[in-house]
Amino acid sequence: MTAIDKLENFTDRLCAVFRGTHCIAWSLPLIIIWRLFASSSADPDLFARVAMGHLTLSRSSVPLVDPFAFTETLPRWIDHEWLSGVAFYVTAVTCGDTGLIFLKLLLATLATVCVVNASALYHVVMPSRLVWVSVCLLHAASAWTSTVRCQAFTYLFIPALYWAIIEYRRSQNALPLSLTPLLAVAWVNMHGGYALGCVIIGLFVANEIYQRRFSWTVTSVALGWALAPTLTPYGFVVFVTFLFHALGMERPGIEEWLPLHRDIESLTATAILCTPLVAGILLYRGRHDLFGLSLLAFSAYCAFRHIRFLPFFMVTAAIFGAPYIHGAHEKLTERWRGLSWRLSRSGALALSICMALGSAQLIGFALNPASYRLRYDGYPVNAVEWLRRGGYHGRLLVDFNNGSFALWRLYPNFKVSVDGRYEETYPERTVRDNALALSPDQPGWEEALNRLNPTHILLSGRPNIEELAKRFGAQWHLLYKDQTSAILARESFTEGAPVEPERSPAAPPSEMWVARF
Repeated sequence: MTAIDKLENFTDRLCAVFRGTHCIAWSLPLIIIWRLFASSSADPDLFARVAMGHLTLSRSSVPLVDPFAFTETLPRWIDHEWLSGVAFYVTAVTCGDTGLIFLKLLLATLATVCVVNASALYHVVMPSRLVWVSVCLLHAASAWTSTVRCQAFTYLFIPALYWAIIEYRRSQNALPLSLTPLLAVAWVNMHGGYALGCVIIGLFVANEIYQRRFSWTVTSVALGWALAPTLTPYGFVVFVTFLFHALGMERPGIEEWLPLHRDIESLTATAILCTPLVAGILLYRGRHDLFGLSLLAFSAYCAFRHIRFLPFFMVTAAIFGAPYIHGAHEKLTERWRGLSWRLSRSGALALSICMALGSAQLIGFALNPASYRLRYDGYPVNAVEWLRRGGYHGRLLVDFNNGSFALWRLYPNFKVSVDGRYEETYPERTVRDNALALSPDQPGWEEALNRLNPTHILLSGRPNIEELAKRFGAQWHLLYKDQTSAILARESFTEGAPVEPERSPAAPPSEMWVARF
């Protein structure tokens, strides 16, 4: 037997192994975990969520008025993610960085298991399921790439909801579906993705009516989902009004809310993945599932409208695209059997190499517990720590991405001008004035600065930071400067207990999640 024959036999055995459901069950979480361990940067919104969690637990109630900002805020603070904040705070203060990383991995693994089981239940026979679900979830990994975010709960709840609906449609087992209103109650208090769940339930109900299978079970489930906002701290009318407002907001300066075509890399990868899916839909000769097709169309629209919904489309495609990928695979096999086998063998070999490398990397992480740390290199850690230790107080003008970090580390000594809680806390004019006040080269910046009236300014992550600081004028004095950040103060607010920058190192990781209010 030649070496080529041995390699073909080996890859054939790999193909047989990868077709097994048991293989999918353990290999997919491994692949996803490997992908997520490669990036552990702290998410800009995490700090405000942890602050909200601490505030809620310390007061034993959900606050309805924002205490963190000195600028104009909305009359009522409707934090639709307050319950996620509680979960993040408890995790951070008990387990620190390690706990937050493993919470992210736990949610990603559970979501992967739900996707695999829902896909297998929706379309039982699919030899290429491992490859298809793998590439879909790897492309959806942006939902979990940074530190755990509130949206991670949405991307666990969506496949869980799909699983319950598919189970009901296949076997009329109503128990999982009947429990989903409880899922809705948690979801509506953890992330705005609850709106996606409502659309999914709405499409399911419409399909049941069309198929003349509408029942009291479906009626009660739909009613439970519709009334879930009643069990928020804000009441049904206030919350639903806020949700519609938040969904319709324009967010031109936030990258994840941009349309997909603005990110060429993601657009190219999505187009490549959509090609076999669209081909399978066009070539499919069986009876189309209108519910599955409507979900594919809706999630695709969301993804192409806003980059942040790309994981929603990929999770949906991993499940409801299965019959079309299987059909495309069968057509390819019928027409080019030799090519199909070569592609299958190559894919199995590449997948095994990927899993081997991932396993080795995971073992390395397991043997090095010190690696379970978040990266804070994108934040003005030293500047904020210097300001905190210096005994200063006031109103801090800070940019959108660093506001949440400054809020968590400096409150109550400082209130911030703005942070990532855009839709729930700040009117549009506050966010607009904040951006303009930090741009001394723009017309009207001084008027915006005077309207906000801060006592201190934090500049971070900009080129020529010292030159930028000088453009604010003589009334602003430079208190602190390092390679990436600078702190300015009005003349009447320069007194305090100054701390030399070189004597004020960043807080160690063990102190990052210590609440100071």
